[in-house]
Amino acid sequence: MPPGKYIVAVSGGVDSVALLDLLSNMPNLELVAAHFNHGIRQESGQDEAFVRNLAKRLGLKFEIGYGRLGAKASEEQARKARYQFLNEIKQKHEAAAIITAHHQDDVLETAAINILRGTGPRGLVAMAANQEIARPLLAVSKKDILDYAAKHKLEWVEDESNQDKRYLRNNVRQILQTKLTAELRQELLGYIEEVTANQQESDELAGSIGNYLFEDDDTLKRSSFIFLPSEVASEMVLLWLRRHGVSADRPLVNRLSVLIKTGRPGSLHDVDKAHKLRLSRENAYLRRIS
Repeated sequence: MPPGKYIVAVSGGVDSVALLDLLSNMPNLELVAAHFNHGIRQESGQDEAFVRNLAKRLGLKFEIGYGRLGAKASEEQARKARYQFLNEIKQKHEAAAIITAHHQDDVLETAAINILRGTGPRGLVAMAANQEIARPLLAVSKKDILDYAAKHKLEWVEDESNQDKRYLRNNVRQILQTKLTAELRQELLGYIEEVTANQQESDELAGSIGNYLFEDDDTLKRSSFIFLPSEVASEMVLLWLRRHGVSADRPLVNRLSVLIKTGRPGSLHDVDKAHKLRLSRENAYLRRIS
């Protein structure tokens, strides 16, 4: 990691504990251990105390956030609340980046989940493509992390919710762990790497098109958009949504693409709970609901 101040997301699990141990032994890094108590599990208070003590033992600053989401909270609710907290802490400390412990197995799980959700090629590279979060362990397998933790006699806490079959990720993880051979694993990782390279080229092209398509962050010119091929149009809508922090799957992107091309001027359409799409004859506007 380049020298600087970083916010390290620490759940207390083996992945984040190993990451924090690695980073704490690197020179010229100022680390802030940040723990988010979702308020989902009864044991969350014990996890908080563990991470607090770990940060103290390593001589690091510690930040805590509380979600109080409740046992029925979805994975998406938990993720959004956690990253909102992490971004707030990043701004508070004027840090260079947020660092998370996502690893190679997470890349495969996320790709599989996004395929199931129909997010298309971009879904395969969603984790690697996010430039706002540093993920130094993406090339490291879960097995390697466990081996590192055992070698350095690290202690961590186990999150029982990782076994909860109500969560899609846990089901996908179980399938990958039991069905994925070493050969197929490498084949899939190679394919994701290839798609990542292609997606980077696509993003550069989308950025160039966007210079002519967007009047500003909120305004898209319909007169130019209607002439775009469907796949290019979808990529531009996805780019637009990402700029506004909107999580989008393929059905949402396709619906908005059709609306922008064919929707009635003066109409208003839901995007998510926080955004709406408004259409005029000349433009489409993506606005946050106040």
